[in-house]
Amino acid sequence: MQIPTDTCKMHIEDIFEDLEAQFAATLQESQRKSFFEDSNLVVLQTLDKQIVELVTAVLGSDFISGLSPSDSVWHFYLLNSVAKINFKKLASQDFPPTRATDASLGSFIEGIKTPCPIRWKLIGSDFQNAATLQIAQNGLLEVCSKLDPKTFFVPISATSQISIQIVDNPSDKI
Repeated sequence: MQIPTDTCKMHIEDIFEDLEAQFAATLQESQRKSFFEDSNLVVLQTLDKQIVELVTAVLGSDFISGLSPSDSVWHFYLLNSVAKINFKKLASQDFPPTRATDASLGSFIEGIKTPCPIRWKLIGSDFQNAATLQIAQNGLLEVCSKLDPKTFFVPISATSQISIQIVDNPSDKI
């Protein structure tokens, strides 16, 4: 049985079109993953219009975090509390580039050495709570305050922002 040459030619053209489409999709995906590749400064705007600068930033599956350039505090923001993110390049090479992780905020915070000072804001509140983080697990922060040494739990999903003092307690996770 002989196959018409027009059919072979159409089949080969289809293969090339498929390959071109796959190449274009792969190229788009690689460009999409590297939009912050050269960034070592993140400037974000929260939903309540607060402007925050972060260095040594980490972009997770549901959060963005980084070190405040002015003090030794690590800030975490759930992405649903962020209105805008700009990835920038500082001329100084003192800070490592922004990096990405598939980790959620809960699993990322579980790796932080405890106990350590912690502050957090609940979604929709301007009040900043302060306590000592005892441990983070299963999406909860176990904390105790100076006013009431009895521990209590704060759901990470109820927070819009978390800050952890890291001067005396660095973690390889951060």
